[in-house]
Parts: sequence; structure tokens; C-alpha cells
Amino acid sequence: MTRWTGALIIIATMALGQMHRELFVTTREQHTPAVKCKKETVSILIPIRSTNTRRHRRLTHLILSLEGWPREDQHVVMLASKDSFPIAQRGNRYLREARPSYASVRVLVEPESLRMGTLVTQTRRHAAILQRRRRERLARTRNYLWATSESYHRSDWTLWLDSDLLEVPPTLLVDLRQSNVDLVVPSCYYGDRIYDLNSWQATRALLDEVSRLRAIGAIDDKTILLMGYKEPFHSALFKSVGIASTKSRPLFLDDLARRSNSSLVPLHGVGATCILVRSRLYHRGLKFPYRAVNHAIESEGLAQLALRMGVQPYGRTDVRIEHA
Repeated sequence: MTRWTGALIIIATMALGQMHRELFVTTREQHTPAVKCKKETVSILIPIRSTNTRRHRRLTHLILSLEGWPREDQHVVMLASKDSFPIAQRGNRYLREARPSYASVRVLVEPESLRMGTLVTQTRRHAAILQRRRRERLARTRNYLWATSESYHRSDWTLWLDSDLLEVPPTLLVDLRQSNVDLVVPSCYYGDRIYDLNSWQATRALLDEVSRLRAIGAIDDKTILLMGYKEPFHSALFKSVGIASTKSRPLFLDDLARRSNSSLVPLHGVGATCILVRSRLYHRGLKFPYRAVNHAIESEGLAQLALRMGVQPYGRTDVRIEHA
């Protein structure tokens, strides 16, 4: 792998009493795309909630459409809510009967302790006030699925997929792998607009605003910041549940597509609609945090934890997937 002899390191620090700590670290490297030259395995992990037969059929077709990576080296593992388990079990016959065959196809029942409950419904899942509870539960769910999958088989790579994707390029796996980095996401769109606003790059204005909010006591270490919401909120109601937003917005992948000369861009947050991550990072301690890491949890927290471990997350502005 060819690297620039130099590296651009951007470190933002914030005061906490007399202590200073690192908020975001970005290391810019040049990565030369390289085809998969040795036998590598991948686990495709998919949490499923409140699905239906049509949606699950679409999901299995998307998985079957993936090209360029031998199926004998692919493990498919789904974690389905109690109501979705029978649908996934029946629908997965298309994967089980596929030729060439997959290394393994499994669907697990979501444990009672991980269920979302009635408050976070499908129609209210993006409500700002519910995001801490929702994302904490999602983080625990993803960690459970990752740990369970790795107990069955240790794969070289893990591909996280949303169960409600509409379209992915057949070369998705190979395109992401050829980024030649340890953690990478594509650009997820809904029609003409960017959908996954959890994939972002911090700006100086954003970092300065976070520092100001901390200085006046509007947020603390336990507060999570919601980057994809237009209006800032610091009301007592939101503060009581440890949520805040900012006036300054980060750069999302559509912004970076217009501004960057490279299609591979460093990120400070990643969304979970699709993530390719080197599995050995899990064994080094990478998880989906359910407590705030630099004001981020779940997939955004995953990116922040990776940065702490010295692993730079990236996004691909030229690899596009569509959300339903």
C-alpha cells in the first residue's frame, strides 16, 4: 500500500476543568485501491425489526445481487425481532438454496432485553427526543449480533447492512474493500437527497460551538449531539435526557462530494445503513458505544471510538446506495 510520506493531522481539544482532552483526530493518508489478492471471509450482519414479506424479499435479493466476492466466503447473519423472525426464517430460503452456496446463513431471535418497546415505533423512530433511548438500544443490539456472529466464525471483514435498503450496486462489497482502509461507508441517499446524516466530517465552526456549549454548561460529557437535525435545541426537556444539537452543521457526504478532490474522504461519524469494517478491530475493542464517546453513541460513537484507537473512518462519495 502506497502512503504519502506526510500525514495531515487535525486535533481539536476542549477544556474540562484544568484538563484537556482530544475531541476529533483525523489522519489523512493516500490509499491505493488494490483488488482482493488473498482469500478473505466476510460476515454480512443485518438487524431486522418490524419487517414484512415484501421488504424481506427485497433484502434477500440485494444480498444475492452482490458480485465479486465468492459466496463460499460469505456468512449471512440476521438478528430479527420476535415479530420479524418467522418472516426472515421463511424468506431466507432464497439464500439457503442459492447456488453457488453461502458459507452459512443464520437468523437469530432478538433477546427480550434488546427489544425496543412500544415508545419507539417505526413512524416515530426519527423523533429527536427519542434518539438517545433508540440509539442506546441499537448499539446494544449491534454489539450482541457482532459478538454472536464472531462466536460462530471469525471473518476477516464485517459488512453491516440496513434491512430497509432499496438498491445497492452489485459491486458494493468489492468497491468498499478496494478502498483499502479498515472502516468505510458508502453514500446513502433517499431519492436526490443524502439520507444517512450520521456520516459526517466535523468543521472548525462545529468544534468551536461544541467548546462554547461546554464552557457555558449547556452540555457535558454525557450529552450526545444530534448532527442531522436542522434546529438547535438545548431546552430543559432535551437536557434532561442528555440530548443537544448545534447551529453549526458538519459536512455530510454530499457536501464532501462537491468539495473534495478525492472520492475517499475522512469522517468523524459514520452511519449504520452500510459499514464495512475489518473484523479484527472488534477483537481489539471496537464496539458500538451505548454511552457517549465525544458526544456520540452507536454508529457515530463507533467512529469516535475508532479514532481513539488510531483508526481513521472513511466515506466513499462515489459509491451510492439507496434507502427505501
